[in-house]
Amino acid sequence: MLGRERQLPLTLLPPLRFESFAAFARNRAAEVAQSYERQRLFAGKIYDGPLKGWDWAPILLSAQLDDSEFGTLLNMADQVLKSWSEHGDVDYYAFLHPQPKTFPFDELAASKYFNLEFGTTSTLFNWNTGTFSAVTRGASRELLIPDRTGALSILYRPSGDEDEDVAPAAQRDDKALAERYSRIQRKSDEAAQGARDYFATQGDPLLVRVVQNTLLYQAVEQFLRVTDPSDPPRVARSSWVLEVLQREATVWLNRVLANPPREDVAPTVRAAVQAFVQKSGLTVTELAKFIASPQNAQQDILRSERAYNAKVAAIRALDSEKEGLIPEAMAEFESACQMVNGELVPDGKGRRCKWKERSGGLGRTPFSTYYQLKGRIEQNDAAIKTQLAEVDVLLTAILAKEKAYGDAEKLSQKLSEQAQNSHLDVVLASILKDAASRPSAGSIRTPSVVLSQNTIDVHSVGGHNIQLRPTTVTPRLGSAVPEALPTRRVPAVPGVKPAPAVKPAPAFDGSAPVPKPAPVRPMETALAARRRGSLLEQMRVRAEEVPSGRMAEVMEQARTCNCDAIVVHEGNGVTHIVKNGVSFRQACVT
Repeated sequence: MLGRERQLPLTLLPPLRFESFAAFARNRAAEVAQSYERQRLFAGKIYDGPLKGWDWAPILLSAQLDDSEFGTLLNMADQVLKSWSEHGDVDYYAFLHPQPKTFPFDELAASKYFNLEFGTTSTLFNWNTGTFSAVTRGASRELLIPDRTGALSILYRPSGDEDEDVAPAAQRDDKALAERYSRIQRKSDEAAQGARDYFATQGDPLLVRVVQNTLLYQAVEQFLRVTDPSDPPRVARSSWVLEVLQREATVWLNRVLANPPREDVAPTVRAAVQAFVQKSGLTVTELAKFIASPQNAQQDILRSERAYNAKVAAIRALDSEKEGLIPEAMAEFESACQMVNGELVPDGKGRRCKWKERSGGLGRTPFSTYYQLKGRIEQNDAAIKTQLAEVDVLLTAILAKEKAYGDAEKLSQKLSEQAQNSHLDVVLASILKDAASRPSAGSIRTPSVVLSQNTIDVHSVGGHNIQLRPTTVTPRLGSAVPEALPTRRVPAVPGVKPAPAVKPAPAFDGSAPVPKPAPVRPMETALAARRRGSLLEQMRVRAEEVPSGRMAEVMEQARTCNCDAIVVHEGNGVTHIVKNGVSFRQACVT
């Protein structure tokens, strides 16, 4: 593992905890997640008691992250992302992280920025590993390389439509919906890239530490092979919380739908639930599960988006390969025609080779390579056609899920407003009691709920989606410089801005020098290393520089400190460790 010299003191950014590494090595996962589930039923404003005025929400945390340093860091990084993106207008209980002097959207909160840009009413804030790292596969080894070390990738997804009452989504043209979705996705991705540049250059220890842990977990999942048996799968504490919420939601929905109607249930709420049940076909139990965690639907949309983007990338790769095969097939066709003394004549579809087959002659043998290339081109064409149809299906499904998610979100908000006035204290007490009864899985206790306050009225959700199996890239090294590049057009993909056509390069005739690629930077420059020789050699030199008088002073302190050990940090980076009157440095020398 390569890295630059430490930039921050150990007191500000301590070493990574080995227990996190060891626990994950025994309990693998292809993906881990963290989020504050503000859209769950009963989550929202607390109206009574010592925490009056705060909003509460359950915390979703993968089982591998429960009671771990990484899980704690993800909670804190989530608070940084939301608070700073919202121009500091979101406060978290017991979170005293200092605020920056500037914010990623200047004088605006992100939710306000997207509202002005698109007329949206809610925003998803998400740390993820979409462009964070890749495994580069060389001839003899694989390298896991992050694109930067200051912060993970960011995703913003504005949703909801304040103009929907004027023009409901069901009445809009499908093409208009797809165009709007594409425009929002493109503009929000641009905003997310700018925000990531902002966060990554802040040098914030929390965000840097999340990057370190993510890269370490990815390295474990990608490369580490152990013979030790895995730990039995654990149930995440957030899953127990979800069970409590589903149980409470089922009881409450049965009260809402009771016949005859109950006096303590608002008629508008009863009507909304009845209409949703009839439209969706869900049972009360299924609806309780859905509204207890509507963010599951949102995560499903994100997974569909990843599948959609992967399919689009595959289409473009197939098209690129096909366009590279076309000139090769044309050249092979002309060469074969010349071999049989044929004549190239135009026809309606292009050109054909007019030649006379000799008795016992060549048959199609000279054209065999051409037909192989032609077959590959036709296979790519067929695959592109099939995958374009699949992309269209995916896009239709995403739009449908967006609509269903919006409907569920609105219902959940209505129900939450009514539910909070019923027995919120009972629900909270039940959750905290159940969570407290679960034993800790490590030396750190991660919380089950989060408390926050907004100085503005904003609906924001999000968290972390961390993929632990990075993309694998196999670079084509040492390829020859082509004489000319054919014009290439990527097929149009619904909802996706097509990549621009590649302009033909002028044919190389030897009159101009072939441009050389930029040289690889030396390791010392790339890693900003200032060492001379190996790390071990430098440590020996530094050890010899320690004044003997200072060591004697430390030894005397150890003798009189009435303690088992003493550790003294010098300002020049030297650390003295003395235990039972014996210096580890002297013990190592002997």
